[in-house]
Amino acid sequence: MTFSGDMSDDLEAEEDKQSSTTDATVSSALRSIKPSLSKAELRVAEALLSNYPVSGITTASALAAQAGVSDPTVTRLVARLGFASFSEMRDSLLKELELRLAPPRYSDPLRGDRTFKEFGVSAAMELANQIQRSMNGLLDEEIKRAVDLLGDIRRDLYITGGRASRTVAMQASWTMEVIRPKVRFLEDSEGARINALLDISKGTTVLLLDYRRYQREAVEFARSVKEAGASLIVMTDPFLSPASAYADVVLTSEIEGLSPFNTMVPTLALVELLTALVARNIFGKDDSRLNRYVDLSHGMLLGRGGVSPVES
Repeated sequence: MTFSGDMSDDLEAEEDKQSSTTDATVSSALRSIKPSLSKAELRVAEALLSNYPVSGITTASALAAQAGVSDPTVTRLVARLGFASFSEMRDSLLKELELRLAPPRYSDPLRGDRTFKEFGVSAAMELANQIQRSMNGLLDEEIKRAVDLLGDIRRDLYITGGRASRTVAMQASWTMEVIRPKVRFLEDSEGARINALLDISKGTTVLLLDYRRYQREAVEFARSVKEAGASLIVMTDPFLSPASAYADVVLTSEIEGLSPFNTMVPTLALVELLTALVARNIFGKDDSRLNRYVDLSHGMLLGRGGVSPVES
């Protein structure tokens, strides 16, 4: 962890750096134009995303050979992404790689004469902005595909996260358990995931959360899930977890926190969105499971016969 001498200047520099990089990554631009790509261009896009961003830190000819297309096809895709040349896109990918690998930094949040309350207000505004940027970066077809998979009660649903995202994964699992049957939360341990793979198959959906400081175990789990024929939804940051290469659906959210650590606030907002849409699809047709949940909750709270356990 790096402590700066001039904390005020460093914080402002970091804020400028973050706002100019996480808003428009090459991966987000690729996903936004993906539906309109030709078959040949789509092969280049898939090659770029297969080992993102490293797969693009090469030459245009090498990328064309990897995708099995001509050099002009790569040039056309680069232009559609808004770059003047392949080298310009490569430079952008190098900057993303630098940010992905950058160590946590510390800057004093109470720079200048700000009070705790003033910091709290500005922090709330910044987090709200990050949520909005995250939602703006999503595609309708990605959200719909994720909601369809999460809400398909014929499929087993496994949900797992990492070191920082574990609590958000737990929240997602808890709410999904109320909404639909056959939901299982997996601890982010090798043993739990290996055991789960014994049952994961073509009729399974897996929701995996993996954010910057990516975990090797999560990537290997994603690979195994894909090999098992299951459908995989990966929630990650704009720089993309390597697990994204195996995903059927990728949903990104901002992570630049107010502390040296990643924030999970936009990720939690995304989970809330998915929860609301899945609940709408299921409870709009049949809310008997929700009603039973309410009855059971009241029974636990009030005791049998409506008598509180505390009073009995």
